[in-house]
Amino acid sequence: MQGRLPAGRGGAGSQGAGLVRTTCSSGGGAGAGAGQPGARPSEGPLDPVYPRTYGALLKVAQMVTLLIAFICVRSSVWTRYSAYSYFEVVTICNLIMILVFYLVHLFRLYRVLTCISWPLSELLHYLIGTLLLLIASIVAASKSYSQSGLVAGAIFGFVATFLCLASIWLSYKISCVTQSTECIPGGNTAESLTQMPLSEDTLRPDPRQGLRRERRGAGAQGGLLNLCSCAKALPTLLGTRGALGVLLGS
Repeated sequence: MQGRLPAGRGGAGSQGAGLVRTTCSSGGGAGAGAGQPGARPSEGPLDPVYPRTYGALLKVAQMVTLLIAFICVRSSVWTRYSAYSYFEVVTICNLIMILVFYLVHLFRLYRVLTCISWPLSELLHYLIGTLLLLIASIVAASKSYSQSGLVAGAIFGFVATFLCLASIWLSYKISCVTQSTECIPGGNTAESLTQMPLSEDTLRPDPRQGLRRERRGAGAQGGLLNLCSCAKALPTLLGTRGALGVLLGS
């Protein structure tokens, strides 16, 4: 859109008429929102924040220690085949499962695979895997017979067990804090309940409670009056029964 704006009439220093061009572009162009400062790129499949969290760092440390334990046992001379084959199976299975959970959180696969409860699955994996890894490390340490590679594998197995226990404690702590936050309305701690302001409806007395109290008082008063009337009529009733007894006896 173009328009001519005539210059105003001024004094001696005024110049001739100027041409002012104004343009407008439709919002359907390709670069319509390219230069907007508030425009944000869409979220990708990769979570850039997760690798810096405590859970991700613990998973990386667990995978490294499990891999070292597996390599130490694999490259050593076994003194008991059944014990160290069990140790290898437990370490490599734990390593694969931890890697799977790490990739699920890193690539946000939990948004796609919603049919699986990922927090519960991870908690059950850590509970069962930690117990099996602890048993395997104890057996490997007891059957090492001072073999340096087997002893190192058992030590790294115990370190991985401790890291898995730390992950269990961290997930349990996060779940408890989340549940307590959901149970308390309007706050994150129980102090928010004591600091919640009282509304006018809370401070205003309920008229139904006063009506109930009046009814209770009237009922109690009526019962007391009935009891007094019965007590007053009792001597008269006794006197009547005594007179009837005298008449019947005569």
